Amino acid sequence: MSASFVLPKPPAALPLPYVIVCEGFGDAVFIDSLLRHHAINNCSIGCPNRDTCKGLPGKTELQQYLGALEFIYKAQKPLPLRGVLVVVDADKKPSSQFSDAKEALEFAEFSPVPEKAFEIYEANGFRVAVFIMPGEGRTGTLEHVFLTAALDGKPELRECLD
Repeated sequence: MSASFVLPKPPAALPLPYVIVCEGFGDAVFIDSLLRHHAINNCSIGCPNRDTCKGLPGKTELQQYLGALEFIYKAQKPLPLRGVLVVVDADKKPSSQFSDAKEALEFAEFSPVPEKAFEIYEANGFRVAVFIMPGEGRTGTLEHVFLTAALDGKPELRECLD
């Protein structure tokens, strides 16, 4: 795990210009590894969890975590944060997952609020986006990305998995 994590609790400061917020720790670890592999070092990565979001306002853990980030962002001077990316699993209802992420961003008062997934929205130099795993037009989770990659190299495993 790299120093780019803003875990395990809501951070006291946002030292890097971009924050990637994932639903869970496994997704955050994967995104962190991907960024390190590509030598991208201008992003912090974080995710909510039951322990760190207890007592914070908001009806979901994602709302609570983003609300804490927004509070820290507004309190910091100068404002180093220039963007937020929310990464959620599509599960079986990508449109519902997008709506939940959008609602969490609205709750936290991050703007502009995205109207569509996979697009970056910018206002006053601040960027906001929502990415849904495993990708546009697909259902599933991050684990489905790994499964597809594994089966590409060993298609004979498909029968075993089915």
